[in-house]
Amino acid sequence: MFSVEGNRTKKGKMNVKYNSKDGTLKLKKGGFSSSYTLELYTDNTKAYKAYQGKMFYREGSNALRVFLLEDGSLLATKKLYSKADGNCKVTFDPKKDQYVSYLSMDKRKTKAMTKEKAIALFEAYFSKVCKAYEVYKGARLAGAQLPAEGMKNTKMLQTATTAARTYMRQKGWEETLVGSYFFSNEWSTIRHRNSGRILGRSIRLIGLLKKKGKCTYGHFLIKQNFDGQKYGVMFCDGNYM
Repeated sequence: MFSVEGNRTKKGKMNVKYNSKDGTLKLKKGGFSSSYTLELYTDNTKAYKAYQGKMFYREGSNALRVFLLEDGSLLATKKLYSKADGNCKVTFDPKKDQYVSYLSMDKRKTKAMTKEKAIALFEAYFSKVCKAYEVYKGARLAGAQLPAEGMKNTKMLQTATTAARTYMRQKGWEETLVGSYFFSNEWSTIRHRNSGRILGRSIRLIGLLKKKGKCTYGHFLIKQNFDGQKYGVMFCDGNYM
């Protein structure tokens, strides 16, 4: 076993047992150290359905994962804190990621392993998981049915869409609003809960969003305040995806 822990590297032995009947992998290091039992991700696991390969995991505070590499060796990681960027590029963080270990029955492979190679494997395989999850999300969205269209008013839709774009810009969104339509069939009156006085009105807008080639949609709440005589300018007062 070759292991990187923070800025340290070390070599040693680990007892590994795989039970093909229940798909569990048992890892034990040393006579008195912790022993881990990990379950195999299967093809029907929702988030990792697109992941091509075998990965064992233990969720919870340990967040332990073991990848079965193409050559039969294993890559073990614990407490993943590294984040993937928008292109699923993962960078190992020595201050936060607890360790990455390479396990092989071939002593030559273990001897040839270096800190740089182990970290490169860590980054490559978690990048692969990220890409698989993106494929899963894309497939889920592609199969999703968009909410039905409500009221049709081209001029008012343009004003409401501008209000949604202003809201996104103020909130620092990375998405681009590429299309929109009204979900509500009519305005909803907003009244004072005690006096019943009209305070304003609201309508719900569906925004079609795009970010780095990926598409989704969200609901935007468009409002107008009422001053007793007329309604004011449209503004966006919140959203949910």
